[in-house]
Amino acid sequence: MYIAARDAGTVTVIDTRSDFVLTSYAVNGGRTQNVAVAKDGSELYATDIERSGLVIWNLKSGSAAYQELLIGSGQVRNAFDVAVTPDDAQLYVSTLADGKVYVLDRAQRMVVDSIVTGGSPRYVGFDADGTHAVIPNEGGWVDFVR
Repeated sequence: MYIAARDAGTVTVIDTRSDFVLTSYAVNGGRTQNVAVAKDGSELYATDIERSGLVIWNLKSGSAAYQELLIGSGQVRNAFDVAVTPDDAQLYVSTLADGKVYVLDRAQRMVVDSIVTGGSPRYVGFDADGTHAVIPNEGGWVDFVR
């Protein structure tokens, strides 16, 4: 299990069979908001709401070193959630201040599209076959994206 501790700027890894803390990943100066794991288990993703970043760890290497990509405008209180598409090909990152969800090519680490939702998009979820994204908004509505 991966647990983000926003104000500590960490992601803690827990073995749910033994309830033992395996490790903790720190983001220097960051505030980790939400996490996702690649479907193939190779990478861990976290949003850094403080710097509007997407933080990426290579789980196969086991290293605490990370890569951080700036997402959107870079405003404070921006990058909120990250979700991996069911086909493991893309990452969706919601941004509160920008009112968008950025779509990144997972392999290339590049923004390939953005979905303008307005308001402040929060979490991103997908249906089982990956044809629809569901994005609730702090403004009081839900966007359904195909």
